[in-house]
Amino acid sequence: MQLSCILVDDSITHREAISKLLNRQPALQLIQTFADPKEARTYLKKNEVDLVFLDIEMPGMTGFQLLDRLKNPPLVIIISAHGKHALKAFDYEVIDFLQKPVLPERLSISVQRAQTQLRYTIPSETDDNYITVKTDYKKNTRINCDSIEWVEAMGDYIRLVTSNTRFMVLSSLKAFEKELPEDQFLRVHKSFIVNLVKIERYNNNVIEIKGHKLPLSRRRKGALDEALKNM
Repeated sequence: MQLSCILVDDSITHREAISKLLNRQPALQLIQTFADPKEARTYLKKNEVDLVFLDIEMPGMTGFQLLDRLKNPPLVIIISAHGKHALKAFDYEVIDFLQKPVLPERLSISVQRAQTQLRYTIPSETDDNYITVKTDYKKNTRINCDSIEWVEAMGDYIRLVTSNTRFMVLSSLKAFEKELPEDQFLRVHKSFIVNLVKIERYNNNVIEIKGHKLPLSRRRKGALDEALKNM
């Protein structure tokens, strides 16, 4: 599986060196490089790629700010000279964090991780556990229900959080709930639906999924207890 990718790094020296490494990876197709993250953002609004190699400290807009401004980001591998950004990077659910200078062997491991993640999210035509949603920019996207962690109401939209990305979908939470397998998902709050399989722990007020704390309505606590008991 060959992954299309772009590189965003303001340093011409690093951009050229990393581009050479990426071009030597048979699993990658480097489409374009960007010195300006704002230009990369414009490109990603109009074009789909599988993977972004992203620097953090750049003038005008940091790599984190770029990710904040992308409603539906591709897979991301951070490449930075500063290890202090690693913890925050994984809050964005990036595939990997590579510290400069990048070693070819370490890059290969990151690319393999990206391939594995993308392979997991590509739908099988014979698998019924997929739903099709119209995401940002009116793109139809098929999503594996097993990868959904939770769904959150956001005004006229819902935010669909999966194991590797997030989608904004024009829908009410009530309407979207009907599209999900009822034995796998439960509405636990007026603004939240969770994947029961993804729950790590919970108490009377809070559900925890991958370190994220989601509200649990008191009147839904009994339904949650029962649903988990029957799984």
